[in-house]
Amino acid sequence: MMKAAVLVALVLIFASLGEASRCPACFSRESFEDCNASAQLKTCEGLTSVCMMYQSTARKDGTERTVYLRYCTYPFEFNFKKRYCSKPKMIKGLGEVTCHVEESPILM
Repeated sequence: MMKAAVLVALVLIFASLGEASRCPACFSRESFEDCNASAQLKTCEGLTSVCMMYQSTARKDGTERTVYLRYCTYPFEFNFKKRYCSKPKMIKGLGEVTCHVEESPILM
């Protein structure tokens, strides 16, 4: 019974690793629409199964700067950034930083 469970687990792990997903990776300082316009389709290798959309805004001295990114990442990084972005942070040199993370649809 135990051997069968281990075998099933290994098959599921390797089957999921074999399915590569694709993510339209991009970067922009303008918007996600601008980011999408210059996106390059990247294959998410191995365990990089999350296509993440990340938006970060820094406010300092009346100036606001925002970046927009979409890229393949590991589930642990996605979950870390999602927790990190739950509330604004004061970061030296950048000022108040807010961010938003969400999972972007991946293409098979």
